[in-house]
Amino acid sequence: TVWWEGLDKNPPTDALNWKGEPWDPASGVPGAHPNSRFTSPAVNCPCISSEFENPQGVPISAIVFGGRRA
Repeated sequence: TVWWEGLDKNPPTDALNWKGEPWDPASGVPGAHPNSRFTSPAVNCPCISSEFENPQGVPISAIVFGGRRA
């Protein structure tokens, strides 16, 4: 589940900060680095093609770029 600090309510109770340490939103310390980004391995996508690792390739219908929301 993606949760955006400062945009979404109800932060997860088991969140880690950008240093990989347990984070408590009540601490008043931001959980994310001010210049943070995100990446996610393609295998985490629940709708990935069963042919994803086919060495002959698969059709591509979309490319998604993610980045900072500012």
